[in-house]
Amino acid sequence: MIKAMVGDQKGYSLIELLIGLILLSIVMMGVLRVHLHSISLHQHHLASIKAHAFIANMLAYIRANPLHADKYTHSSTQAILNVDCQVSQCDPVDMAKYQLIDWQQDLARELPNAASVVSANANRIDVSVYWSYSQRLSSVNIASEPCPANNANYQCVHYTIE
Repeated sequence: MIKAMVGDQKGYSLIELLIGLILLSIVMMGVLRVHLHSISLHQHHLASIKAHAFIANMLAYIRANPLHADKYTHSSTQAILNVDCQVSQCDPVDMAKYQLIDWQQDLARELPNAASVVSANANRIDVSVYWSYSQRLSSVNIASEPCPANNANYQCVHYTIE
């Protein structure tokens, strides 16, 4: 009778189930790691796309108001203006200041620890956008040269128009 019960067993033993669960866990941990890396890459690329869009917006502002391009220049400092150009009529100088403030606020809202540098003269416009996932940026730790290639502390996008 004992031989009959052993031969008629159907299903899996407890050891077989535990080994299967361990193997499944190892495979799922690998899949999770790949998924987390994919999310990180996606966030980086999305931030880069946003930075390019912000630079394009700033260049469009400067092109639309070329006589006052110098009013858009800054080095990671927040501009101050007491006029809302969406509510009242602004002259070109106030419009430049208003657009700069609005641009900086949007930049701070969309990119983590964002900072920017805009410089313009008669022949050249430089716009740089910096962001960091790990530390707050300031004009002190932003390099004097735009977007150095080997900086692990922050990401950067830079455009020059001549």
